[in-house]
Amino acid sequence: MADSTPYALSQLFSNLIDRRVSVVEASKQEATTCRKSYASYDVVGRNEKIFLQIDFDLLCSLGGALAGMPDAVIRQNLKAIPFDETLRDAMHEILNIVSAVITTEGRAILKMMELDENKGRALAQHFAQTTPHFISRFQTAIPNYSGGQIEVLFPI
Repeated sequence: MADSTPYALSQLFSNLIDRRVSVVEASKQEATTCRKSYASYDVVGRNEKIFLQIDFDLLCSLGGALAGMPDAVIRQNLKAIPFDETLRDAMHEILNIVSAVITTEGRAILKMMELDENKGRALAQHFAQTTPHFISRFQTAIPNYSGGQIEVLFPI
């Protein structure tokens, strides 16, 4: 399974939110320990899954920017209970659109987005234990928004 590239992710995010998004290879860096969001993708015709972990603040920034929200509004919406539906939908859309560049072999389809840290961590652990995989990690920066890491687990 061939993985995505920093360039493909940078172009995708930059075009989506209409601002320069920098994505660099970070596989040699330690994984961040902050709150994560999780996504699972099926690869059409290959009977394979790809699992993605993304720093929660980064996904919020990408989703909020897609929805036209400044960073301060995103942070305010995160304090609301229940979680702001517009922001949640935009975050889901970001993960859905990432499917276009997450792999260069086959077509990936978003099957699940998990924002609950405990459930997502359990899903990631299950994937890691049951699927031989390799990890690609990317560091992402967005001017005037929170950045963070994207970690993609690809089957071997």
